Amino acid sequence: MKNRKSSVQAIVITLAILAIGLGLRATALYVIAEPVYDPNTVPFPYDKNLVQGTLLGTVTQRAGVAGSVKGTYYDPDNDPVNVRIVSGPVGMLLKQDPATGSYVLSWTPAGIDVGVKALVLAAKDTPPTGTALEATGTILWQVMPQNQTPGLVACGNIDLRKAVAP
Repeated sequence: MKNRKSSVQAIVITLAILAIGLGLRATALYVIAEPVYDPNTVPFPYDKNLVQGTLLGTVTQRAGVAGSVKGTYYDPDNDPVNVRIVSGPVGMLLKQDPATGSYVLSWTPAGIDVGVKALVLAAKDTPPTGTALEATGTILWQVMPQNQTPGLVACGNIDLRKAVAP
């Protein structure tokens, strides 16, 4: 990375499915300061102003379905790191396990949550000396309706008066 300002900029976070509920999908291997998640590959439309820091990845989940996503992190200086939710959907929970360098995000979106939400995370180190450093990234979370109306496809104009050969 050019002009590396801090070791926290190299904190790596990976996103993987911990538990899959119906309609829960996650994408990502991402780094807070050097995005490897291509914003042009987001599988749904979103407002680019939702993203704070680096775009870390996406999750798609159905309303009413509980889901959990597991992430990991590290600090290249081996300083302790605290991961927290800066902003996000109401009811989103983050449980961090410093011993393993991992955290779990859990949420059960309601019907009123349908749409795209931005979950902003921050990772802050606590060095024994010097200034603590922080990096920020966003996970875009798409909530789909619990059930969608089925569709019918028109069959066009058919004239059954004409003989049809088998």
